[in-house]
Amino acid sequence: MTIDSSDVHVGIEEKCQKSEDHSCLQESEQDLPNYCHQDQTLPPQPLEAQSEPESNLEAENYSIIVKWICHILIKLKLSYNCSNTLFSLIITIINFILALIKHPLHLFFPKTLNDLMLISNLKVFNECEVMAVCPNVKCNCIYKLTEIVKIRNGEEVPAVCKNKLFAKPCRAELSYFKNLSFGRKKLVPFKKFPFLPPSKWISLFFKNRDFISLIKQRPEPSSDGSLRDMWDGRSLRQFFKDTRGDNTPLLEDKNNLALLLYLDFFDPFTRAVHSSGVLCMTVLNLPRSVRYQKRWAMLIGIIPGPEEAQFP
Repeated sequence: MTIDSSDVHVGIEEKCQKSEDHSCLQESEQDLPNYCHQDQTLPPQPLEAQSEPESNLEAENYSIIVKWICHILIKLKLSYNCSNTLFSLIITIINFILALIKHPLHLFFPKTLNDLMLISNLKVFNECEVMAVCPNVKCNCIYKLTEIVKIRNGEEVPAVCKNKLFAKPCRAELSYFKNLSFGRKKLVPFKKFPFLPPSKWISLFFKNRDFISLIKQRPEPSSDGSLRDMWDGRSLRQFFKDTRGDNTPLLEDKNNLALLLYLDFFDPFTRAVHSSGVLCMTVLNLPRSVRYQKRWAMLIGIIPGPEEAQFP
């Protein structure tokens, strides 16, 4: 068998070309990034990273459920006039049941009545200041809770009212001993006057965008002298005049608020005679259609009963 030299030469060239192509392919593969040699599927994430969004969503859902439960409990408390002591006991029982069945709501449910108020967005009522009132119906003098107790011979005794009625001191005791558990006693006032300054309400209102947009729609006094709103009255018209001598009327700026204070006595019970008073305020800058809505009403204080206060 004879072999042509040209065939050998061509075979050698093809072999060399294949070897060169193979080497070029190896070089090109080495130049490519590493991820081209790996599977294109993303690396598996750790279990902690996967469970973190799910846990946050679950916690948010539980918080919403707890908030709704707190609103329902507050409504029941107001409907049936439950005392704070009874309501705190109910909260304790609910926490005990949730912990007993090992429900996740146990981690989010409030432990005290104050926590329940905070979750229910009733934070403003936690800033309420409570003062003592003289039990004498003709006196009704207000004292701080620290002023209803005095020390006599190293013991706490009730303090007396020092207000003068017709040139004579009232001398009514401001507190009494209340029996507590384990034989303890505590001096508590006969009457309490809860008071919440209007500044607390106003600061809360200004955090609401609806309030800011509504006060810009403040009614203006009528130009023809007709009486259509409180702004047409003589008392409010005088605040549009320059009373301070600096050419800046007080209510010229719509951001300056005009407040209305009113007092009313009512009977909160249906089967007992008990007259209590309520001090409320509203913002006159609001349009008349929304001015007296509950969301814009400010409960300033509650005058205790059982009889209507008689101011000298």
